[in-house]
Amino acid sequence: MAKLNISEKARRAGISPNVVHNRMHTGWTLKRALETPVRHKRKSRTIKAIKIEKVDFPFTAPNPVEFPAPKSNDIWLSIIAATLIGLCVIAFIL
Repeated sequence: MAKLNISEKARRAGISPNVVHNRMHTGWTLKRALETPVRHKRKSRTIKAIKIEKVDFPFTAPNPVEFPAPKSNDIWLSIIAATLIGLCVIAFIL
């Protein structure tokens, strides 16, 4: 029977050869590196990618509402209101 190398022994033990190599590199014996079970890391809870197949948005209003055109007085009132709000913000900052 042929001798097994460390990689083959690791595979037969059900452990990655890289794990056995890293353990031996840090000073473990071959026997301890092969007999100690592998501690699995927790899975990350972050979402790496989301695949969206198809999304239908029935976002149309059944009865669209038409608003009346603004009167010229309404436009001037909105301009004055925006100006006053801007002045109040500037006064508050200063």
